[in-house]
Amino acid sequence: MDDHHGRPRSEPQESRLPPTLRDKLAKILGMLGSDHDGEVLAAARRAQMLIKAAHLTWAQIVSASHIVEIAEIDLQLVERCCVSITLYEDYEAAFLHVIRAQLRRGQSISRKQRAWLDSLYSRAMAETSDGGTP
Repeated sequence: MDDHHGRPRSEPQESRLPPTLRDKLAKILGMLGSDHDGEVLAAARRAQMLIKAAHLTWAQIVSASHIVEIAEIDLQLVERCCVSITLYEDYEAAFLHVIRAQLRRGQSISRKQRAWLDSLYSRAMAETSDGGTP
């Protein structure tokens, strides 16, 4: 389901991969391209063991990669709003700085935060389209 900006809505934060697990899994999955069948089999088994040890499923892993894309889109919206930071009240600017830091740490934002971000983004876009300076 898409939001009013055409972005997919995010999954719950629980399905987000911790960066250390994501990095380990990426390294292991990279070995699947080996020319040696034994290395490929060992990498596949190691990846499965890693997922099982983390109490995750492959469906959650695939879903989590989708969340990373959404977080990148959210960060782009925040950055665009920060270009127009003078449009906002002090508490709104502080909110933008907080969620920008949150997203840069790899954390997703809540639905409530996303709704507020969407509102601030819409104001910035309206100001730009009305001939205001971003």
